[in-house]
Amino acid sequence: MRFWGALRFRLGLNSTGEAGQILDDQGSHSLIMVCRAHTGEAELHKEWADGIFVRTGTLTVVYGGTMAAQHPFGKRPGEFHSASMEGGKTQILHQGDVMHIAAGIPHWVKVTAGESSCYLVVKER
Repeated sequence: MRFWGALRFRLGLNSTGEAGQILDDQGSHSLIMVCRAHTGEAELHKEWADGIFVRTGTLTVVYGGTMAAQHPFGKRPGEFHSASMEGGKTQILHQGDVMHIAAGIPHWVKVTAGESSCYLVVKER
C-alpha cells in the first residue's frame, strides 16, 4: 500500500484531480498508472482497448452510451473526450476488480465525490 500512496503523491494530481504516468510502452500496448480524486471526461478510443485493474478505491464506469460534443484529445488519432455521456450501462469496480473495454466503446470513469482511486490501465491495439 505504501508504494501506491507514494506513487500517487509522486504523480501529483493536476487541477482536474487526475494524474497519470506511462509505466511501459511497447507500441502496440502500454501500461499506465492513473490516480483520480475527481471524475474526468468521458473517453472514446477508436483503435485502442482499455483493460482497467483497480488498485485502490472504487470506480463507477459507464460504458456503451453516446458522448455529446466530443473533442479530439491526446496525440493518437481517433482519441476523443467529452464532458458528458448519455445512456450506456454502469459497472461498479472495487479494489482488485478488472474490466475490459473494447476499442470504439465510449466510457466514463467516475469517482465518488470526496473519494479517490488509483488504477492500472493496459491499452492494447
